[in-house]
Amino acid sequence: MTQNPFQYGVAVSGDFFTDRYREREFLISELSLAHNVILSGPPQYGKSSLARKVMNELEHRGVMTVYVDLERAYSPTRFIEIYLAELLRAAFRQPKDLRAFIQELDPELKKNLPFKLEQNDELILDLDEESNLETIASSVLELAQHTVNYKKRACVVCFDEISRGGNLSEATRKRLLEVAGEHEGVAYLLVSLDDKRHKANKNFMHWGLEKIEARYLKAYIKTRFENTGFRIVESIIDEIFEISEGNSNFTQMICRQLWNQGHTGKVVTNKNLAQAIEGILEVHSEYYTGLWVDLSLHQKNLILAICKGGGQKIFSQDFVGRFGLGSFSTVQKSLNRLLTRQIIDRRGDHYYIRDMFFQRWMTRRII
Repeated sequence: MTQNPFQYGVAVSGDFFTDRYREREFLISELSLAHNVILSGPPQYGKSSLARKVMNELEHRGVMTVYVDLERAYSPTRFIEIYLAELLRAAFRQPKDLRAFIQELDPELKKNLPFKLEQNDELILDLDEESNLETIASSVLELAQHTVNYKKRACVVCFDEISRGGNLSEATRKRLLEVAGEHEGVAYLLVSLDDKRHKANKNFMHWGLEKIEARYLKAYIKTRFENTGFRIVESIIDEIFEISEGNSNFTQMICRQLWNQGHTGKVVTNKNLAQAIEGILEVHSEYYTGLWVDLSLHQKNLILAICKGGGQKIFSQDFVGRFGLGSFSTVQKSLNRLLTRQIIDRRGDHYYIRDMFFQRWMTRRII
């Protein structure tokens, strides 16, 4: 059976990856020159997919690449384990090479690295309650430079979801930014929802990711449908793009639903599109219901106010009074909670519901 050619909600690769030629060339060029880059942008813009694509292409060019998803680093110990494993995996394919590297490490550094290679070539990390995790993490971060010096090869380290790496202590986060400026032959790519936290760091270039250009995303939609035997006209593609507001994740979500619905007939019409939207809302209805029930009364009122009145000037007397939101401090408290839960997001001075289908669900079920 033919596989659905659309994916969403996960980092994609291969044929599922859409465009980003300009961004890829920029990142590959800068990282190849050992320049550090912060890649930032709104949720679901494909930052992780782009980072993985760039790292794969650099690896094919002979660069040592170390990719660390900080969402997996749910504790300081886990961060040490993951980064150490990924770095050594990238640099040493043979246990004898790793053993020689460990033997040649500076004694001062080695004493802060509680690992050893057993006779069966298993790498053992010896951490206990007495371990100073800050010191160990700092020493592990130093290893990239030592690895480059030993292997005589360039290295690129990517820390994905740096803005969500809540289990990284401030000391470790600060040290990470410091070593990025100190290391030679090592480039660092930080992937972040927002680069404001790192904006003042002179050791990094900043690249804000924009939406995929409409012409490329529309061409992708057309090609993916036609390559699996579907007929779809330009006007339907334009309507998909309008509904998704050019967001590649929501575009893929709509197209995936359309493809599933029309797999037997192989034709996409306006009727199919309306059914696809309803299908998405139905599939996610239980989740949206749970999300809505879990909100406080004031959070619900604030969300509905943003849906009805737009998300600009929400602290103005007119906005707060028109929707009966009470005091400004209460609005701020509810807003902070909704931002933390990533239900609402902010672009400039405009607040909006992150999940456009959650907004559609509320419009149809609540408003």
